[in-house]
Amino acid sequence: MTGQANGTGATTKMTTIDGKYGVLRELSRYGNVTLSEVRAAEGVTRQVAWFDISTPADRQAFHAYRSVLRALNPAGLTDIVARPGAYYAVWQTVGGIPLEGVLAQPKKRQETVDNIRTLAARLAEHGYALTDADIVVDGDEPRLAYLRALQLPRTPEDIAARNAPTLAALNGGRIRRPRQPGAWLTFIPGLLFLGGAVYLGAQAAQIYLNPPVREVASVGGQEARAAARKLTADGFRVAYSEGQSGRQGVGTIIRQDPPAGTNLPIGRLITLTVNNPRPSRCPSWKSRIWSRPGTP
Repeated sequence: MTGQANGTGATTKMTTIDGKYGVLRELSRYGNVTLSEVRAAEGVTRQVAWFDISTPADRQAFHAYRSVLRALNPAGLTDIVARPGAYYAVWQTVGGIPLEGVLAQPKKRQETVDNIRTLAARLAEHGYALTDADIVVDGDEPRLAYLRALQLPRTPEDIAARNAPTLAALNGGRIRRPRQPGAWLTFIPGLLFLGGAVYLGAQAAQIYLNPPVREVASVGGQEARAAARKLTADGFRVAYSEGQSGRQGVGTIIRQDPPAGTNLPIGRLITLTVNNPRPSRCPSWKSRIWSRPGTP
């Protein structure tokens, strides 16, 4: 942020933003965005991302960014302003462990791992990667402390490539699964070895079968519940709709959208059309009489 235009078109050094935030220091610049540390009216320290809007494309990109923030509701966001001459977002400090610190831990809680994967999927739905955000973990809950604006959403391939190192580190080390009360009573020495083998096998299968982007499996012709179990096991969400086909059994899948073979980020929705044909109508009494042999 270089300054604020005065009435003659010249540019002066900006010491306040929108008359409300006193600039303490400039933190970074990227594209048309300047991030500054500021002092708010109530005396607290904030960060303000100021957008220099000079073209319709800049304005459109800002409004797209604002829509993403409203959908994600980041913990660090306190205000976002969009009016002629003032386009900016205000961020506050969020308590927690930075994501990098969690990834470096030799042991991670299963709830933490699952919640970070869910956040990655939510960001991917809006065209953002984990590396586009500053994330802290409070307990088991990952929180968005800051989200950098993009001129255009990233492609699924770009998101997958950027997320891959983080998700690989997330799988590193041991994952502590929640224990059920009294479960230790069921352990016997003969099952300890088997349990360890199953646990390691499940971890290996999860790492192999759960990439950020996955190909949609073909479930056409399968029973609806079995098809849903297959897709949800692959990390997708499933919804049903009804259709008709006389060539397949009732309750089987006659269509899936997106189709099989499509590469989708985990967490995306797949709609399955279930065969539910209308019952055939019984012939009327006239047609029954007409069909008797010898009837004129």
